[in-house]
Amino acid sequence: MSKIFNIGIIGFGKRSKDGLCKSMRNYGTLVGREVFRVVAIADIRPEEELREGLESIRFGDAHIYSTPEEMYENEQLDGVIIGTS
Repeated sequence: MSKIFNIGIIGFGKRSKDGLCKSMRNYGTLVGREVFRVVAIADIRPEEELREGLESIRFGDAHIYSTPEEMYENEQLDGVIIGTS
């Protein structure tokens, strides 16, 4: 069984959503399996606003945190993407 890397994102802006997340998903399609899973996002914007963007890129089940520290305390992450607007 191949490892799936649990990723957290700090700052879910345009680069994170339109660039990095879609690239991770496309890589999974290319290799024929899920490789990366976005499990948590730390962002100061309201959760409802973030959820709208997450549904469109299939990460709707990610946990939302208001600070990176809160995300680190509650998640087992293999890596973190820092992506501001």
